Amino acid sequence: MLAVNDYLHYKCSSSNDHDLYYCWRRAKSYVDKEEDKDETPNENQPCTGEAIYKKKSGTACIIIAHNHENDRIKIEAYKKKAKIAEDSEKRLIEKPKMLIGQLTRGVEADVLKEVVGQKGTLARFIRRHQAINRVQINAKNIADLTMEFFSKLISDYGQPMVRYCTLFDGIKSILFTTDLNVSRLLSSILLCCDGTFNVSPRKFKQCYIVMGQIGLRFVPLAYLISTGKTEGIYTEMIQSLGIFEHLNEIMLDFEQAAINAWKQTYPLVSLKGCFKHFETAIDNKMREKGLYVRKRGRKRVLNTDYALQLRRFQYLPFIPKDDIHVVVDNLFFDL
Repeated sequence: MLAVNDYLHYKCSSSNDHDLYYCWRRAKSYVDKEEDKDETPNENQPCTGEAIYKKKSGTACIIIAHNHENDRIKIEAYKKKAKIAEDSEKRLIEKPKMLIGQLTRGVEADVLKEVVGQKGTLARFIRRHQAINRVQINAKNIADLTMEFFSKLISDYGQPMVRYCTLFDGIKSILFTTDLNVSRLLSSILLCCDGTFNVSPRKFKQCYIVMGQIGLRFVPLAYLISTGKTEGIYTEMIQSLGIFEHLNEIMLDFEQAAINAWKQTYPLVSLKGCFKHFETAIDNKMREKGLYVRKRGRKRVLNTDYALQLRRFQYLPFIPKDDIHVVVDNLFFDL
């Protein structure tokens, strides 16, 4: 493909010193055979325009004039589409809708119409190019997963997105993060960690998320998926991230294996529990003791007074440290 003076050409022949290009309209059937016999140039007829590219000098020029307006819109559309394809092959995990909004901002309506075309939407074009470099996992089981499967998983900054993929004590664990995210974690003075099951892949028990503080926000910067939850798995993850020189406090859920791993690695760092997880832990304990059951997705309290007294334990984090022992004694006395 060659653009000369805003006219688009396709290569038809080549020699040692030059290449010959025809106007792209020669490949199109604009008119029937009877209208082709008309010798008068018409914009509806296939164009006979030609261009030549001289290899030695690296210059190109039109040798036969075109019978239509220039192809500026089409040329700009080809450039934009090539740019969209290039970015789509790098940004594999972003949704096409978000990419379209970012990559088509400020584009002329005529150019955008040419980019989309008639054969499909731009979103389909983006998904097709994202699939080129997307990781294809053909392993028969989880134990067969290795770093080779994730070698093409690259971030927008050109960094690998998988830090390790190991098998430790029969438990497969994969840590997803980048060098940039790790540097942000290591510079944080406060971390928040939480394990979730909703986004965990099949056959993996959980997805453990480590969030760092950037400004006034907490941002997920590392994701650990594993087939088990042991202290060794969390210790391996913590050590692989590096040394937290500025870390003062960690907000955790109430998973004992994770608490032990952080406490053993950073004994001087303050560990605190999340209030929401504390509330969930009390609810789980109440369910274990038979204080309430779930029926059709709703809680049914079996002992209202006793359950209400237990819920008062949820507010212990708001009690001053000096008064905590007195308040706990009063709570147990009321029970």
